[in-house]
Amino acid sequence: MIQSHDQGFLLNTAGAKPVPLDLPIEEIPTVRPGPGAVWTDGGSTGQSLQAAIDSGAEWIYVKPVQTIKLDDTLLVRGKVRLILGLNGCIAAPPGKPAIRIEEGQSPIVALEHIYIDGMVEHPSSRTFVLRHGDIGGLAGGKGDYGSGLRATGAGKTHIIDVIGRGYDIGPRHSLWARQLNAEFGEAPLFTNSGTSWLLGFKMETSPRGSKDAPNSTPSILNRGGQLELFGGLLYTLGGSQEQAPLVPAFTNEKGKIAISYRTNGIPATYYKNVLRMGSFQSGTDLTSDKIKGPGAALLTDQR
Repeated sequence: MIQSHDQGFLLNTAGAKPVPLDLPIEEIPTVRPGPGAVWTDGGSTGQSLQAAIDSGAEWIYVKPVQTIKLDDTLLVRGKVRLILGLNGCIAAPPGKPAIRIEEGQSPIVALEHIYIDGMVEHPSSRTFVLRHGDIGGLAGGKGDYGSGLRATGAGKTHIIDVIGRGYDIGPRHSLWARQLNAEFGEAPLFTNSGTSWLLGFKMETSPRGSKDAPNSTPSILNRGGQLELFGGLLYTLGGSQEQAPLVPAFTNEKGKIAISYRTNGIPATYYKNVLRMGSFQSGTDLTSDKIKGPGAALLTDQR
């Protein structure tokens, strides 16, 4: 994977030879029941699903019959190891996150095949796996608390094949993401203050002038963390130069980034500012004319 950086345009903003961060890569935890495991029905309400979690069940399923509209944040705790959605949907309560990953008896807990309309908070020290799911998706979460993942604890997160936006990775947290898709809005799609390793990340903008993003969509904001991205896709929507983003694709306020990416869409709509070095509001800008080709095999910055 590292050798692939030699097959395209390389740039270190300090003028030195670009080198990857070589962040540690952790394998995806496999959370599966053994023979004879007992599955528990999570029911059709927030109360029944919370009761199933608090019953001591390890394996819980959610039927795709109707949206489970939560009256309060769902607390994932106790012995539960896997909540399997069967393509079911959970909607956040007004003014609160949809799900909070709390401390529990299992060091690893997973949610799979589930649509989460709202925010997932992870303040715990254990490992959380979200696989084949949606955290807000195209709607960005209909709840007034927002959508995405807010990871503030000292634990870990693995994201696999998930659509959504609003990732906020805290300074004590480590995240590995594979096949990630985030779209639309005026806030950065992915904010990192911790350690984040990403493989395959499609970042899609709202066209400039949209109601949800008058200046379009910034993709990644690094705030003192370490972030390594292999295979990013900057997909800018729109049909003319007037809809091209006024915001930078990437911002490194402080910390280290190593990014492999390419552009997609109508060339007139591409980001003119690829990387801002300094604060999100102001700093030194690396513009697209400094990039030779449709992207960079490796773009690095440290500050």
